[in-house]
Amino acid sequence: MFAPEKHKANLPHGSGINGDWGFSIRGETSVFSNIFYAMNEDGMYCHNYYFEVEYKWSEENLAYQSIIISFDECECECGYGLQEYLEDTMPENI
Repeated sequence: MFAPEKHKANLPHGSGINGDWGFSIRGETSVFSNIFYAMNEDGMYCHNYYFEVEYKWSEENLAYQSIIISFDECECECGYGLQEYLEDTMPENI
């Protein structure tokens, strides 16, 4: 059985991801969510980006695999690099 609390401990924290991880299920997909607190050029917090990382069960690998990372977009560049940071720090399989 899938235990989200066990996996939350392995998710990134810090570097703008300062909140508690949320968890929900959508059909066969496990969804982890959080907020990224972006900083501007002056080092001040300026925007919060809600984001989700979805994992779907893979029969081939017998594990949940990351399939979608989505987040709110902003017209300024304070959230620059968030997509790449999440791709680098989120576990590929859980």
